[in-house]
Amino acid sequence: MSGSTAISKVDSLAIGNFDGMHLGHRALFERLTQNGVVCVIEHYRADMTPHIYRGRYTTFPIFFYDFDMIRDLQPKNFVDLLNRDFPLLKRIAVGEDFHFGSGRSADVSTLKSLFNGEVVGVDEVKYEDKPINSRLIR
Repeated sequence: MSGSTAISKVDSLAIGNFDGMHLGHRALFERLTQNGVVCVIEHYRADMTPHIYRGRYTTFPIFFYDFDMIRDLQPKNFVDLLNRDFPLLKRIAVGEDFHFGSGRSADVSTLKSLFNGEVVGVDEVKYEDKPINSRLIR
């Protein structure tokens, strides 16, 4: 993890790929607390803002999960991993289109049912009626 927040103090996460570090991602970061962390699911195909360079676009520390290491986890096991790695976790912020777990089998409503804290699903951010996302930016 980069940054100054000790992992033992993390109480909020913004989870995603965060390839482009754009305005849509900033909407997630705004939901973090002072002890928040940007949790990057690293795909190693982040061609717009690769790996640690994402840190240039946020004041929050960044924690990386290797996608290949978590891709086959069942949804409950992924939430258990988050709880283990961040024992004080109280809030998770994700985009409304967030999917996780083996085969992308779980979504925001699943996360809300599995996590014992607050889950904030952030609506897609638009500019001039166009969605701001990495696909469109590319």
